Amino acid sequence: MGIREINLQEEIPHYTKEQVYGILIPTIGKTLEELDINRVFDKTVMNPKVTGIAGDVIEQSVFGYKANNKQIPDLNVDNEDVELKTIGIQEKSRGLWYAKEPCSITAVSIPTIEQETFETSKFWHKSQRILFVYYHYLSKMTVKAAGYKDFQVKNFYFYNCTDDDKVISKKYMILLLIFIKDIQIKKAEKKNILIFLQL
Repeated sequence: MGIREINLQEEIPHYTKEQVYGILIPTIGKTLEELDINRVFDKTVMNPKVTGIAGDVIEQSVFGYKANNKQIPDLNVDNEDVELKTIGIQEKSRGLWYAKEPCSITAVSIPTIEQETFETSKFWHKSQRILFVYYHYLSKMTVKAAGYKDFQVKNFYFYNCTDDDKVISKKYMILLLIFIKDIQIKKAEKKNILIFLQL
Protein backbone atom coordinates (compact mmCIF):
# COMPACT_ATOMS: atom_id res chain seq x y z
CA MET A 1 0.00 0.00 0.00
CA GLY A 2 1.45 3.37 -1.01
CA ILE A 3 1.59 6.43 1.23
CA ARG A 4 -1.08 8.18 -0.83
CA GLU A 5 -3.41 5.21 -0.27
CA ILE A 6 -3.21 5.44 3.55
CA ASN A 7 -3.80 9.21 3.61
CA LEU A 8 -7.56 8.93 3.73
CA GLN A 9 -9.47 12.21 3.68
CA GLU A 10 -10.88 11.59 7.17
CA GLU A 11 -7.38 11.20 8.63
CA ILE A 12 -6.01 14.59 7.55
CA PRO A 13 -7.85 17.90 7.96
CA HIS A 14 -8.27 19.64 4.59
CA TYR A 15 -7.89 23.38 4.04
CA THR A 16 -7.28 25.86 1.28
CA LYS A 17 -4.22 28.10 1.57
CA GLU A 18 -6.61 31.02 1.99
CA GLN A 19 -8.22 29.25 4.98
CA VAL A 20 -4.79 28.59 6.53
CA TYR A 21 -3.87 32.26 6.19
CA GLY A 22 -7.23 33.17 7.72
CA ILE A 23 -6.52 30.88 10.67
CA LEU A 24 -2.89 31.88 11.27
CA ILE A 25 -2.71 35.62 10.56
CA PRO A 26 -4.88 36.44 13.63
CA THR A 27 -2.53 34.37 15.84
CA ILE A 28 0.48 36.62 15.18
CA GLY A 29 1.35 38.59 18.31
CA LYS A 30 -0.88 36.50 20.57
CA THR A 31 0.48 34.31 23.35
CA LEU A 32 0.02 30.56 23.27
CA GLU A 33 -2.21 30.92 26.35
CA GLU A 34 -4.48 33.38 24.51
CA LEU A 35 -4.77 30.90 21.64
CA ASP A 36 -5.40 27.86 23.85
CA ILE A 37 -9.19 27.70 23.55
CA ASN A 38 -9.16 23.92 24.08
CA ARG A 39 -7.21 24.09 27.36
CA VAL A 40 -4.21 22.13 26.13
CA PHE A 41 -2.09 23.72 28.86
CA ASP A 42 -4.20 21.93 31.51
CA LYS A 43 -2.05 18.82 31.05
CA THR A 44 1.01 20.75 32.26
CA VAL A 45 -0.43 20.80 35.80
CA MET A 46 0.04 17.04 36.23
CA ASN A 47 2.97 16.78 33.81
CA PRO A 48 5.11 19.96 34.06
CA LYS A 49 7.81 18.55 31.77
CA VAL A 50 5.50 17.49 28.91
CA THR A 51 7.20 18.15 25.58
CA GLY A 52 5.75 19.65 22.44
CA ILE A 53 3.21 21.84 24.24
CA ALA A 54 3.52 24.72 21.73
CA GLY A 55 2.84 22.37 18.81
CA ASP A 56 -0.08 20.83 20.68
CA VAL A 57 -1.65 24.27 21.18
CA ILE A 58 -1.28 25.13 17.49
CA GLU A 59 -2.66 21.74 16.38
CA GLN A 60 -5.48 21.35 18.90
CA SER A 61 -6.54 24.92 19.71
CA VAL A 62 -5.66 26.85 16.55
CA PHE A 63 -6.37 24.22 13.88
CA GLY A 64 -8.75 22.25 16.10
CA TYR A 65 -7.67 18.69 15.37
CA LYS A 66 -6.63 15.96 17.77
CA ALA A 67 -2.97 15.14 18.22
CA ASN A 68 -1.75 11.92 16.66
CA ASN A 69 1.56 10.16 16.29
CA LYS A 70 0.92 8.75 12.83
CA GLN A 71 3.79 8.99 10.37
CA ILE A 72 1.75 10.94 7.85
CA PRO A 73 1.55 14.71 7.25
CA ASP A 74 -0.71 16.71 9.56
CA LEU A 75 -2.72 18.74 7.04
CA ASN A 76 -3.85 18.82 3.45
CA VAL A 77 -3.67 22.28 1.90
CA ASP A 78 -5.02 22.77 -1.63
CA ASN A 79 -4.87 18.98 -2.18
CA GLU A 80 -1.21 18.77 -1.11
CA ASP A 81 -0.16 17.01 2.09
CA VAL A 82 1.63 19.39 4.46
CA GLU A 83 3.55 18.70 7.66
CA LEU A 84 2.89 21.23 10.46
CA LYS A 85 5.87 22.18 12.63
CA THR A 86 5.81 24.65 15.50
CA ILE A 87 9.25 26.08 16.19
CA GLY A 88 10.60 28.25 19.00
CA ILE A 89 12.84 31.05 17.77
CA GLN A 90 15.15 33.47 19.58
CA GLU A 91 16.64 36.77 18.54
CA LYS A 92 20.42 36.49 18.19
CA SER A 93 20.94 40.14 17.36
CA ARG A 94 18.71 42.95 16.17
CA GLY A 95 16.47 41.44 13.49
CA LEU A 96 18.43 38.16 13.24
CA TRP A 97 16.42 35.18 14.45
CA TYR A 98 17.39 31.51 14.80
CA ALA A 99 15.67 28.28 15.82
CA LYS A 100 16.01 27.49 19.53
CA GLU A 101 16.68 23.84 18.70
CA PRO A 102 16.76 21.49 15.70
CA CYS A 103 13.45 20.47 14.18
CA SER A 104 12.54 16.79 13.93
CA ILE A 105 10.47 15.85 10.87
CA THR A 106 9.54 12.26 11.69
CA ALA A 107 10.57 9.29 13.81
CA VAL A 108 12.65 6.63 12.10
CA SER A 109 11.59 3.02 12.45
CA ILE A 110 14.42 0.73 11.35
CA PRO A 111 12.22 -2.12 10.07
CA THR A 112 10.08 0.38 8.14
CA ILE A 113 12.83 2.54 6.64
CA GLU A 114 14.66 -0.54 5.36
CA GLN A 115 11.64 -1.37 3.19
CA GLU A 116 11.33 2.14 1.73
CA THR A 117 12.97 3.94 -1.14
CA PHE A 118 13.59 7.64 -0.74
CA GLU A 119 10.60 8.55 -2.92
CA THR A 120 8.25 6.22 -1.01
CA SER A 121 9.61 7.04 2.46
CA LYS A 122 7.53 8.61 5.17
CA PHE A 123 10.37 11.07 5.71
CA TRP A 124 10.22 12.35 2.12
CA HIS A 125 6.44 12.47 2.16
CA LYS A 126 6.44 14.60 5.32
CA SER A 127 9.34 16.88 4.34
CA GLN A 128 8.23 17.92 0.84
CA ARG A 129 5.90 20.63 2.13
CA ILE A 130 6.09 22.03 5.66
CA LEU A 131 4.07 24.74 7.33
CA PHE A 132 6.29 26.31 10.00
CA VAL A 133 4.65 28.28 12.79
CA TYR A 134 7.18 30.33 14.77
CA TYR A 135 6.80 31.44 18.37
CA HIS A 136 9.18 33.67 20.33
CA TYR A 137 10.95 31.54 22.95
CA LEU A 138 11.33 34.48 25.30
CA SER A 139 13.71 32.94 27.83
CA LYS A 140 17.45 32.45 28.00
CA MET A 141 16.90 29.37 30.15
CA THR A 142 14.85 26.21 29.70
CA VAL A 143 11.32 26.64 31.03
CA LYS A 144 8.77 24.05 32.09
CA ALA A 145 5.81 23.45 29.79
CA ALA A 146 3.48 25.86 31.62
CA GLY A 147 6.01 28.64 31.01
CA TYR A 148 5.25 28.48 27.28
CA LYS A 149 1.93 30.25 27.95
CA ASP A 150 3.63 33.64 27.66
CA PHE A 151 5.38 32.94 24.34
CA GLN A 152 3.92 34.83 21.37
CA VAL A 153 3.41 33.54 17.86
CA LYS A 154 5.72 35.57 15.61
CA ASN A 155 4.91 34.34 12.11
CA PHE A 156 4.43 31.35 9.84
CA TYR A 157 5.95 30.14 6.59
CA PHE A 158 5.04 27.61 3.91
CA TYR A 159 8.16 25.68 2.82
CA ASN A 160 8.23 23.71 -0.44
CA CYS A 161 11.24 21.46 -0.94
CA THR A 162 13.52 22.58 -3.76
CA ASP A 163 15.31 20.20 -6.13
CA ASP A 164 18.60 21.02 -4.35
CA ASP A 165 17.06 20.25 -0.94
CA LYS A 166 15.72 16.97 -2.30
CA VAL A 167 19.22 15.91 -3.42
CA ILE A 168 20.63 16.72 0.03
CA SER A 169 17.79 14.89 1.83
CA LYS A 170 18.21 11.84 -0.37
CA LYS A 171 21.95 11.77 0.36
CA TYR A 172 21.32 11.84 4.12
CA MET A 173 18.75 9.06 3.90
CA ILE A 174 21.23 6.90 1.96
CA LEU A 175 23.86 7.57 4.66
CA LEU A 176 21.33 6.60 7.32
CA LEU A 177 20.54 3.32 5.52
CA ILE A 178 24.27 2.53 5.24
CA PHE A 179 24.65 3.26 8.97
CA ILE A 180 21.73 0.93 9.82
CA LYS A 181 23.14 -1.87 7.62
CA ASP A 182 26.55 -1.44 9.28
CA ILE A 183 24.99 -1.81 12.75
CA GLN A 184 23.08 -4.91 11.67
CA ILE A 185 26.21 -6.51 10.20
CA LYS A 186 28.16 -5.82 13.41
CA LYS A 187 25.30 -7.23 15.49
CA ALA A 188 25.19 -10.39 13.36
CA GLU A 189 28.97 -10.80 13.59
CA LYS A 190 28.86 -10.36 17.37
CA LYS A 191 26.06 -12.93 17.62
CA ASN A 192 28.03 -15.40 15.47
CA ILE A 193 31.10 -14.92 17.67
CA LEU A 194 29.06 -15.59 20.82
CA ILE A 195 27.57 -18.74 19.26
CA PHE A 196 31.08 -19.89 18.28
CA LEU A 197 32.38 -19.26 21.82
CA GLN A 198 29.51 -21.22 23.33
CA LEU A 199 30.33 -24.24 21.16
